[in-house]
Amino acid sequence: MFQDKVNKVNELLAAQGKAIVQRKQVGGQKAMYGYKPQYLFDAVNKVFSVQNWHYKLHEIEVIPHSDDGKSGQVIAKVEVFMRAKKDDEFFSHGVQYGQSTIVNSNVGDASKGAITDGIGKGFSLFSIGSAAYRGDLEAVYNSVDTDKGYDTHPDLHVVENPQEQNSDTAESEEAETETDDFPRLPNVKYERENGFVFAKGDTYRNRHLLKRLGFQWHPEQKAWGIQRLAA
Repeated sequence: MFQDKVNKVNELLAAQGKAIVQRKQVGGQKAMYGYKPQYLFDAVNKVFSVQNWHYKLHEIEVIPHSDDGKSGQVIAKVEVFMRAKKDDEFFSHGVQYGQSTIVNSNVGDASKGAITDGIGKGFSLFSIGSAAYRGDLEAVYNSVDTDKGYDTHPDLHVVENPQEQNSDTAESEEAETETDDFPRLPNVKYERENGFVFAKGDTYRNRHLLKRLGFQWHPEQKAWGIQRLAA
């Protein structure tokens, strides 16, 4: 029953096409495409109902990027709990990190945005909104509007000739997928190397957050790293 409801949520999202897809980009990092939160939450509430899911905010951290505090980021550690129906027990698949940018010193709005982002990522652990985390929504976002919306179901992503894919591109996409559970930080990128994931770039101002995520300083690489063995 639970998986049937998950499938129904994804069908509702897919049916609404590009109108509910948004583009997000942090600094110079790769743009990400996802569902607009209000539509994602509406679909979950319609199928599961509000009493069958909730979230827990474990931690929230404000990371200023300027001395006056007018800019920066908020990182929220969020855990989503769900169940199929009223008599079932809630269960979780773990925590996720949401993030939002501080604009004009408005930490309150950024905090709400980070929590909302964390909830959306938490839903993804249940395969809700999975098209966003497979990268399928870029095509939806860039598609031409039609009366019926996007005419290819985002949850039916087919590669016609997988053998023809460039191996370097495939390895790059795999690496991105393996590091997408870490918070995106301005001017910081994650790279996989010899069983570790290294955070590289402007990591100094984010060193305390990286330490709390389990990263350790590796002098030989001059980078913060965490062991992450391939599954």
